[in-house]
Amino acid sequence: MTRRTKLVGATASLGMLSQLACIDLGPIAAPPAEPDETVGLIVMYPGSLNIPDELRFIEIGLRDVGLDHKIETVEWGSSWDHLGNVGSVALNRRWAADEARRIAAYRIDHPDESVTLIGYSAGAAIAAWVAESLPAGVTVDRVIMLAPGVSPGFDFAAPSGNTRQGLVVYWSPLDFESVIAAGQWGTMDRQFDPPAANRGIDDEGGKLIEITWDPSMIVYGNFGNHLGFIFNAAWIRDFIAPWVLR
Repeated sequence: MTRRTKLVGATASLGMLSQLACIDLGPIAAPPAEPDETVGLIVMYPGSLNIPDELRFIEIGLRDVGLDHKIETVEWGSSWDHLGNVGSVALNRRWAADEARRIAAYRIDHPDESVTLIGYSAGAAIAAWVAESLPAGVTVDRVIMLAPGVSPGFDFAAPSGNTRQGLVVYWSPLDFESVIAAGQWGTMDRQFDPPAANRGIDDEGGKLIEITWDPSMIVYGNFGNHLGFIFNAAWIRDFIAPWVLR
């Protein structure tokens, strides 16, 4: 049975697009320098607009606990092309297959180092498809999906089967932006009902771990909206970094 952990967790709506366009992350949000020697790999996939800087606070939160992994933010589609990126399922699956071969090569060359995939919103689908596309016998340690822009009926079990420690899904019933966006433009798996970012997941069992947003997260500045899962370095430090450290 899915572990619905009660820790106090799509795409973007037009309002959220305007918010992103106006955000100035500035030099304050610059992540720490990468360590001279890295051990392990964290690969992050941004949302449907493919803006690497939107994940900057995730890197800050991870570095804040002393993680010495190499951290990559990888663009998987065209910048600022929400409709094109979300609607190109076949292209996205092909890209994920190519990326899986790259991740597999790293794993084979570094068998004792941890590998974690983190995807936000539409990028959560990419992270899952990359894990699902790994060659037989090759695994990553964990996949973390933040406010996933996929339907609740998405096949979460397939990518979790290619992990050593499971697949973690963060979602929030207050993520109304994802509901509006899915209704207008669809999810990454081309459904138009409320997405997993707002409803959670249907899959149960295996290595799936589902974590729902809780009011105690407000102290971190995470109010349960779509952007709350990425623009809070302290929340990332306390809720995401521990999964990578396991």
